[in-house]
Amino acid sequence: MILRNPLLLTMLQRIVGQTRWRLLVAIYLGHFLATWVLLFLCNEPIAGNVYDYIYFYVVSSSTIGFGDLSPVTNAGKLVFALLIAPMGIALFAVLLAKLGELYFILRKKILTGEIEIHHCQDHVVIFGWQADRTPKLIDLIHAEDKQVVIVSDEEGLEHPLVDTETRYVNVGSYITEKALQRLSLDTCTSVVINTGDDAKNYLACVAVDQYLKKIQADAHIVVYADNEDIQALLESTSRKIEVIYVHKEHLLSRSALFAGSSSCSEALLNPYISATQYTLQLPGEINPVEFQQLSGLLRQHFGVIAIGISDKDDKLGRNLVLNPVDSVQLKAGDYVHYIANTPIDLTHSKFENLLCSTN
Repeated sequence: MILRNPLLLTMLQRIVGQTRWRLLVAIYLGHFLATWVLLFLCNEPIAGNVYDYIYFYVVSSSTIGFGDLSPVTNAGKLVFALLIAPMGIALFAVLLAKLGELYFILRKKILTGEIEIHHCQDHVVIFGWQADRTPKLIDLIHAEDKQVVIVSDEEGLEHPLVDTETRYVNVGSYITEKALQRLSLDTCTSVVINTGDDAKNYLACVAVDQYLKKIQADAHIVVYADNEDIQALLESTSRKIEVIYVHKEHLLSRSALFAGSSSCSEALLNPYISATQYTLQLPGEINPVEFQQLSGLLRQHFGVIAIGISDKDDKLGRNLVLNPVDSVQLKAGDYVHYIANTPIDLTHSKFENLLCSTN
């Protein structure tokens, strides 16, 4: 009944809120030492062993009270009844309240996206939250065992996937350096920008690209745009920016002329359905090799199908050549686009061994 008193609850909340951790620890330590000295002066056996007293103090102040250790002298009993029990229990209650307060503060920061991303490696940062699109995008990225960080500038938006491993950061603006510093962009592998607004996508993309150049990071930027003018602007901004613009008319026309074309395209993009498309950069300092020979080696040793190539300076495949002629020469650093169940890692030594095995 006492705890239901609004005035008392308000006083307790004020006490807990105004109590700082350093002060609480200092009071706790002072109470522990003072009562220990008093019991020692009372010739209490439990005060003669520091481990026994720590055990007795914690058990008593937390109201567990096993009863296996207790004062035996009259003076010691008075010290326990007047000092240890009431003050210890009160301090323990304040400690529990402070821990609860700390939990709710951290929980609120996670919900509202007020956190900063630290100690995160090889993660994918997604700018923008669209309830009808972003969850599916995250699922597809998780299929490759990648950590995802959602970034939103929407005021009041709480963590949309709070019960998952996905992290969430809410920023006031996508284009400020202070906001970008919270995302660990220096250690991420990719940045996906799809806010649902082409103009906002453009501004965020330019800001991220400039920030990555400043910190000398090599993250891959992927941005979605519907407007053709913005698509052209984005492609001319940087060679690191990959612009995605899905032309639904293309898929409709191919399916109208060749039944099942859309299903094939969907399968190649979805790692949950079947084998999907990957990109491999040929290791440096290797001799030129014909596409026919390379595709045969990849098929024989890794079970993959090479479908296209691009120059070493064309990482994003803007001048991708699909189904090249067999005699095309590939050089060190060139990119090979292939279909496989899982990506392959072809180092220089592995590549040399493969070439030697065919000679």
